[in-house]
Amino acid sequence: MLALTYHRSVPAFALVRASGGNPEVATSALSMLHLGDVPEPELPAAGWMRVLPSLSGICGSDLAAIGGHASLYLDPLTSYPFVPGHEVVGVLEDGSRVVIEPALGCVVRGIEPLCPRCADEAAALIEPFACCVHAALRGGASKSDVVVVVGAGTIGLLTVAAVKMFTPPKRLIAVAKHPTQRDLALALGADAVIAPADAFQRIRFATAARRLDGVDRSLLLGGADITFECVGRADSLSDAVRFTREGGVVVAVGMPGDERVDWAAIWQRELTVIGAYAYGSEPKRKGRRTFELALEAAPELHLERLVGPLFSLGDYRDAIAYAMSAGRLGAVKVAFDLRGLRA
Repeated sequence: MLALTYHRSVPAFALVRASGGNPEVATSALSMLHLGDVPEPELPAAGWMRVLPSLSGICGSDLAAIGGHASLYLDPLTSYPFVPGHEVVGVLEDGSRVVIEPALGCVVRGIEPLCPRCADEAAALIEPFACCVHAALRGGASKSDVVVVVGAGTIGLLTVAAVKMFTPPKRLIAVAKHPTQRDLALALGADAVIAPADAFQRIRFATAARRLDGVDRSLLLGGADITFECVGRADSLSDAVRFTREGGVVVAVGMPGDERVDWAAIWQRELTVIGAYAYGSEPKRKGRRTFELALEAAPELHLERLVGPLFSLGDYRDAIAYAMSAGRLGAVKVAFDLRGLRA
């Protein structure tokens, strides 16, 4: 069975990290990635089924691991070697189409949702959409809140959609860098889309806040009620805690690494910072599974417009290089098309 595998290697990780995550280095023979045949996995117990993947999206967390940016906090929680890719739609051996819920707890989940009535391309985004539904419910925006979503990659755009659908606020503002991202943010429910360079000024006007410009960066007296930070980088996190109002909430949705953030803003503004990791059961929805909520909501969003281009597994070097520059190239979710491997 052909598979792309990730092997733990401290020298390879150091080399890729030193290159700044250069895709030519991160996918080279000296990297942690290897393409080759692996044995088909045995079914671990009765009730398990073999899934033949159709599409597998390339997640930001995959790129962080491949590019040497991932937090080492996660290393002892990871089993090596592993096959990257958890945004998967596929078919069972009887032809039934399924979406994978990859994060298994101590007890195998007792949920068997039907695959949504949407194309494979849209179904491949059910997993990240479930992450964003969980984030939206963690943030818990009300109809009187001004909400800002920072970042408009896959997670940022799906967070816009999730907030709009599950916790619609008074005003929903997206911060997006590239033209395609701006168009999609509006289509998915943002009331306004602003460029990163204009964030402080535009949020100031939207919230009637006062802007103060410091030596290193600005801050607002007032600001957004809730900010969803969907980038996971130091600059974006530092901005988020400075344009969220005193006593407001910052939800960390984007996967961070070892990022330096000035905690003085969090302390002085008495902010609540919430992590939003993956999905599970949602107390604010009577304990329903996040995946169920995402599966029900996805068809009306037409998520297939966020997916592409598609690459064969053999072209993984090109796919990863493209995914690392997806926003600049006008793409959101780059994915592997594995349907040909079933022939």
